[in-house]
Amino acid sequence: MRTVRILLLFALGLGIAHASSFTGQVVTVRSAASPTTSGNTRISVQVAGTTSCSLNGWYSYDLPEASVGKVWTAILLAALTSGRSVAISGTGSCDPYGIEFVSYIDAK
Repeated sequence: MRTVRILLLFALGLGIAHASSFTGQVVTVRSAASPTTSGNTRISVQVAGTTSCSLNGWYSYDLPEASVGKVWTAILLAALTSGRSVAISGTGSCDPYGIEFVSYIDAK
């Protein structure tokens, strides 16, 4: 019985995504309509690395009318054009396309 409990806990743990973090250069910044929130814009950023959701290296966040997302977008665009690094921390939550949601973005 003890072995069954240990195997069950191990199996349950495999399905939990852990938040990723990345420090480096931005490859692409993409703007599109949010597939989850009507009227919002989704900003996606591709980095030269992987996330906890997939190997494709994409993070995203929805951009409401007034939010910290506007500051994040300015940081990403400045980093893209200047070649400077950013630090991105994900939430560990993934959309159906394997893109990890953003927890925070720092300029470096």
